[in-house]
Amino acid sequence: MAMFAVDASDGLAVFAVDAQHGMNIPQRTLSGLTWELYSPLHVDPAKAPVLMINGYAGGRGDWGPIVRMVGTRARRPVIVFDQRGVGGTAKEAGPFTIEQLAADAHAVVKDAGFERVAVCGLSLGGMVAQSFALEYPEATAALLLGGTTHGGRDAVQPPARFLELCTELAQHPEPNLSEVMVAFTDTAAPPAL
Repeated sequence: MAMFAVDASDGLAVFAVDAQHGMNIPQRTLSGLTWELYSPLHVDPAKAPVLMINGYAGGRGDWGPIVRMVGTRARRPVIVFDQRGVGGTAKEAGPFTIEQLAADAHAVVKDAGFERVAVCGLSLGGMVAQSFALEYPEATAALLLGGTTHGGRDAVQPPARFLELCTELAQHPEPNLSEVMVAFTDTAAPPAL
């Protein structure tokens, strides 16, 4: 069971207190970006909050239960957000640069009231996380990257078939149950696996 309240100071924050998981879940919108802060009831103040940046077309809700797990087990607040054009964030015409997305992530951290965060980026989010760390070193307590690249002119581009499969997965109503996922995994995994 969850209880809800609206923060009267700006009317934008919705707080849910989930008695089962002991988490406060505020959702806010900042300059068109929608973000949420998952904060366990028992937080270790010596640990930096975690900012999780998802990959291409991945929204804040796509992290699933891992956000609560990280927050509860690590005893840290966890920030997730929808990048430009994704989920609850305003649909703007792109394309967007990695630097713009990193600036958005930094704005979310500041809006959440934090000075330093452990930045976790997955896929495209990993590229954004790297840019965040380079542009805002004072705001970066740690950097955790998964399935990503450094990007740039010298980066090895993924095969065209991989990008086609990413598009097919993004458009499929049940991507994890589709044959496209098998092809995606075969294409994404190194041959030795």
